Amino acid sequence: MLGDYRNSSLALAEDLINTFDLYLEQPEHLREPADLRHFVETREIQFGDFTQSDLDQVRGLRSYLRAVWEAETTDEALRMLNVLFANISIYVQLEVDAGGKPRFLFQVPPDESIAQRLSVEAATGIVTAIQQVGVERLRSCAAEPCRKVFIDGSRNHSRRFCSDRCSNRYNTAAFRERQRRSDGG
Repeated sequence: MLGDYRNSSLALAEDLINTFDLYLEQPEHLREPADLRHFVETREIQFGDFTQSDLDQVRGLRSYLRAVWEAETTDEALRMLNVLFANISIYVQLEVDAGGKPRFLFQVPPDESIAQRLSVEAATGIVTAIQQVGVERLRSCAAEPCRKVFIDGSRNHSRRFCSDRCSNRYNTAAFRERQRRSDGG
C-alpha cells in the first residue's frame, strides 16, 4: 500500500485539509498567521514571516484540496490537480533516495508564497495516493458533522470513519434512532 505515508507529502495534504474540523467547538485551526507558522514548522518547512494574506491563500488552498480529495473519479481529481499545478511555478529535479532509487523532487522558487509551496507538497502527495491506491481510497469521515479526510487502508475498502471516536459516535446515534423508532411504532 502506501507504506509509512504519515511522513510524506500525502500526510501534509491530509493534515492541511483537516485543519478545519466541524466536530470541534472552534472548527478553524488556522485562525491567525501564528497558527499557520506552527503548522508549517511542525512539518519542518522553513519559511519567512506570514501575513493575513498568506493565511487566506492557504485556507483557499485547503478548500480546493478538499474538493480534489472528494472527487468521485480519477479523471475529475486529475483535472483539478492539473489546474493547481498550472498555477504553480515549480521546477523538477531528480535525486537518489536513501534506498538508491531515483525520485522526482519538486521545488518552488524561494520567492513564491507559502500557499504555492504547500500546493506543490500536497498535490504531489495526493497524486502519489491516487497512483498507489486509487481515488476511491481517499475518504471523508461519514460521521456528521466530522469532515476529516483519511486514506482507507482496510483490506475490503470499507472504512467509513476517520477514527474510533467517530465510528462509536455514529453507531451510538444509529442505535438510538432505531430504539426511538421501535419505541414509537
